[in-house]
Amino acid sequence: MPSTSADNPRDPNVLNRGRQARRSDPTHPPRARRRHLTPVFAVTIGCVGCSELVHEGIVSDRETSRPIPGVRIDQNRARGWKDLGETDGKGRYWILKSEIRGGGRIRLSKAGYYATTLSEAEFLGGQSFLMIPGESESDEFRELLRRQKPEDAE
Repeated sequence: MPSTSADNPRDPNVLNRGRQARRSDPTHPPRARRRHLTPVFAVTIGCVGCSELVHEGIVSDRETSRPIPGVRIDQNRARGWKDLGETDGKGRYWILKSEIRGGGRIRLSKAGYYATTLSEAEFLGGQSFLMIPGESESDEFRELLRRQKPEDAE
């Protein structure tokens, strides 16, 4: 005996009739699909807010354009330089904006490179910074002190 479409559960006409019946039945609860969207929207909204809390970027070598790992990032405050962070192995940094405050200048430094000093606004406005290879600022300062000591002794 041949099967009819009413007997075949895979027949699209049978499936559609079942869906229509569920939709029109007032005692049938709505699909749980809508409940699954709520966490997705919450996560999306939460991630959008993250960009407002964090400043991230990369520091690269000016001559080779390669990222520089281990660059120290400091901010000049009333009581001296405050360490904000350091670049990772790929030259990237990730700093909470709440740590960057007070309008003090930002310094990027690493041995073998000239230190780069920026205003707070310049630092927050940029995401990619270049450093020039050469002596570090601390090496220059030590050399200057070494030269001045013999003159002061006379």
